[in-house]
Amino acid sequence: MNLAKLNTFVELSSAELAKQIKPIELQLSKLQRQIADEGVPVFILIDGLSTAGKSACISHLVQAFDPRYYRVASGIKRKNQISWLQPFWDAGPAKGSISFFDRSWYRIPFRKEIAKKGEGRAYFDEALEFEKKHLLNGALVIKIFLNISQETQSERLAMLKADKKLAWRVDKHDLEQNEDFSRFQKAADEMIERSDFSEAPWHVIPADNPQYAFLKASECLVDSISQFLNDHKKNLPISSSLESCDIPKRPSLKNLDVSKKEYEKQLPKLQKRLQELSYKLYKKKRSAIILFEGWDAAGKGGAIKRLLRYVDPRNYRVCPIAAPSSEDKSHHYMWRFWTQFPELGNILVFDRTWYGRVLVERVEGFCADQEWQRAYDEIALTEKHLSNEGVIIVKFWIDIDKETQKERFDLRLKTEHKTWKITEEDWRNREKWDLYDDAVNEMVFRTSRENAKWNVIEGNNKKYARLQVLQQTIKAFEEALKRS
Repeated sequence: MNLAKLNTFVELSSAELAKQIKPIELQLSKLQRQIADEGVPVFILIDGLSTAGKSACISHLVQAFDPRYYRVASGIKRKNQISWLQPFWDAGPAKGSISFFDRSWYRIPFRKEIAKKGEGRAYFDEALEFEKKHLLNGALVIKIFLNISQETQSERLAMLKADKKLAWRVDKHDLEQNEDFSRFQKAADEMIERSDFSEAPWHVIPADNPQYAFLKASECLVDSISQFLNDHKKNLPISSSLESCDIPKRPSLKNLDVSKKEYEKQLPKLQKRLQELSYKLYKKKRSAIILFEGWDAAGKGGAIKRLLRYVDPRNYRVCPIAAPSSEDKSHHYMWRFWTQFPELGNILVFDRTWYGRVLVERVEGFCADQEWQRAYDEIALTEKHLSNEGVIIVKFWIDIDKETQKERFDLRLKTEHKTWKITEEDWRNREKWDLYDDAVNEMVFRTSRENAKWNVIEGNNKKYARLQVLQQTIKAFEEALKRS
C-alpha cells in the first residue's frame, strides 16, 4: 500500500450521487434485516487523516439503516476510562446489530507510532488481537480508510479555522499533521499494511470529493456484508499458547488454621492498611480489579466483605456475576465484564468472573469445546492489556475440600437466614466435582502469568482464608505503588 501514489479525487456531481445512491440504500436496508435475522454483530470502522470526512460519511451511511439496530460511537477514550480500548468494549455491537465508529482501534497505535518510532508496536499487537477475538466469535468487521491529499486537508483546515462556530475543531495535532503530511501518511500506510488480512481487509477510498467517498463507502458496505452473509462466519486462524501437556494439580489442602485471638488481632490492622493503600491508588489514579472464584460455599462473600470493610465505598464497587442475561448472550462473552470496568483510581471486585467460560460453561456444556479452549488466550490477552494500561489485577481461587463443602451446605439448610444461599444447582455441581476440579487445575495452570497470577487460598478455615485474601491484596497494591 502506498497512499501517496493513490488517486484521491474522483468527480461526481450531486445529481449523479442522488441517482446512484437510492438503489444502494435499498440494498443496505435489506442486508440489515438479514444481519438481524442471522444474528451477526457488525463493526464498521471509518478512519482517515484529519478532515478526511469521517463523521460526514457516517452521517450519510446511517440514513439507509433502521436506527433501532445500529449505534454510532466515538473511538476516543473518555477522561477516566482505564483503557484506550474501552470505547470499543462498551459500544461493541450485539448479535444482529451494527456499531459505527468514527475511527478504528488502530488509531491509538498509529498516534503512538507517530510520536516515537516503535512506540506503537505493542499497541498494534493488542489491537490486532482484539479484532481477531471478534472475528473468531462470528463478527463482521468492515474497515474503511478515507484517503485525502495534503492540499485538500489544508483547504478544509483553513475553512474550519475561518468559521467561528467550527474553529474549535482544529487543534494542534491537526496542524502538525498538515505540516508533516508525508510522515503521517507513511504511518497510516504501515497501519493499513499491518492490519490488512483477507477476513477483514482495509478499503481505501478516494475522499477529496465527499460525495464520491460516500458513494464508494456505501458500495463497500453492500459488497462486504453480502460476501460475509454468503460465506457466513469464516474463522480466522489465531495462534494459541495451548500445547498438549500434563496439567499439574493444585497443592493439597493442609487445613491451615488461625486462632480466634490472632484473627481478631490481625484483621483490623490489615483492613486499615488496605484503606491507606486504596487512598494512595485513588490519588495516583491506579485502578484495581480483584477477581474471586472458588467452590460453592467456599466463603467468597465473607472474604469480600472483610476485604472492603474500611475502604471508602465511593471508591469501590462489587459486581456479582450470575448466569448471563439474554442481552449478555447477544454480545461477546467478555462484554458483560468490559462494560463494568472501573474508572481510574477505583477498585472493582468481581464475585465470579470471566473464568466462568473455562469452568461452569466448559463443564456444563454451555459453550463449544473450541470456544472455551480459545478463551484461555482471550482472557490472558485481556489481562495483559489491562496490566499494560496500569490496572492492578489480583485473582483468588478459594479452595475447600468436598467434605467441608458438604458441611457448609448442611449448615445453610439449618440456618434460616442462609437457606437462600443453597440451591438445587449447588447440589448438582457437587456431582461433577472431579470435572470441576480438573477444570480449575487447567485454569490456574493456563492463566497464571506475570502481573496476573492466581492466589490459591486455603479456605477450609474461613478466618485463615480472609486474612490471606487481605495480605495478598495488600502485597499486590504495595508492589504496584512502588513501581508507580
